[in-house]
Amino acid sequence: MAGRWESKPLIFHGARPARGGIVAAGLCVFLALGPSPALAQTPSTKIRAEGSAPGASASSREGAVRDAERECLVLYFRNTLGITDTTALRGILDDVPRYVKSSRVIEQQRDAGMTRVFIEVVPWEKELRGDAAAALRDSLPRTPRIAVVIEDSLPGGSFREAGKNGTAERILSAWFVKSGFEVLDSVALRETYAPTELLDLIQASDERMAKFGREIRVDAVFTGNAGAALDEKSTVGNTGRVTVTMRLRAVASANGASLYREDIEAAVNSAHLEEAAAMAMRDAAERACAEAEVAAILAAAVAPAPESNEKWLTIVAPGDLARMREVTQALRLDLGAAAIEALRQTPESAQFRVECGATTKEFVHALTEKVYTGFRLEPYQVVGNEVVLKVVEGNAAP
Repeated sequence: MAGRWESKPLIFHGARPARGGIVAAGLCVFLALGPSPALAQTPSTKIRAEGSAPGASASSREGAVRDAERECLVLYFRNTLGITDTTALRGILDDVPRYVKSSRVIEQQRDAGMTRVFIEVVPWEKELRGDAAAALRDSLPRTPRIAVVIEDSLPGGSFREAGKNGTAERILSAWFVKSGFEVLDSVALRETYAPTELLDLIQASDERMAKFGREIRVDAVFTGNAGAALDEKSTVGNTGRVTVTMRLRAVASANGASLYREDIEAAVNSAHLEEAAAMAMRDAAERACAEAEVAAILAAAVAPAPESNEKWLTIVAPGDLARMREVTQALRLDLGAAAIEALRQTPESAQFRVECGATTKEFVHALTEKVYTGFRLEPYQVVGNEVVLKVVEGNAAP
């Protein structure tokens, strides 16, 4: 026990279990139901924390366990979801047993009239996240803004044709729009990003997805792929079985938290294989919508408030990107920027996320009055904490 109680509570993260149900709806088809054996179950999240209660009785131990379980949920919100203000979640924290799947006392100690325990909790994550999203939705600082990039194997689902996207992406995007969210799908993103960049994003790390989200100013980025395959072994006469497997994940742009990761499988038996594939694709996408909405709300809950010190700086036509080193130096030395994150950098524009205590007016004034080597910056567009400046050759104003 020595040193246990001086250490900070720890939280251990395991991947969420894949929930692979198979459902399809429609007339004149046979449905395959149940989880897919190909989608392996993965360990649940485990959280450890300390709790205490006065006294040395059995009820004191129970109270200490309840106190530790509550702390575990607080740690889940803080460390897994990035939610530090739990005011809106008081109802959940007042009903802790409802969200605890299992609880195990690792160590126990009685001293100085107190009972102290160190426990490990496995939460009911789906219920906890869903109820948290419901509690947080009305207190969001602004409307959630979401990016959705899903490639599927049906016609129009591979980003190759301008102005078109796939079935899965359309269904998820439509759900978000109906829920009142702002959505950037692959059609909108192709105005700035090449199809290969979007395909790379699907395979990217959570950190890269989060950075992409900050580049395009969204709260969460949803990526995934979905493929349809014919199971030849199940073919009977002219009826075949088409199985769609969709892998979908979501990352919060603000902190890179993995908010959703799911493999969904849907299968349809039909004599019309193309229709069966389309039906299975729709079903897989529709099954993802409700939990995807939860992830979107949780991402928006951790996004910086509009009145934060964050500034979004875009430099138009920077030309030689080496010039941007002078700009970042000015941000640090002249404006005392606490953090500078270089986002999308091209010869046409350079984007930065800047944490700076200066007002927007002071921010623009400092950057446009600065003397750089062979160029100057002029205001192009300023709206709130979004600042767009353009490069003009020469050091002095005309």
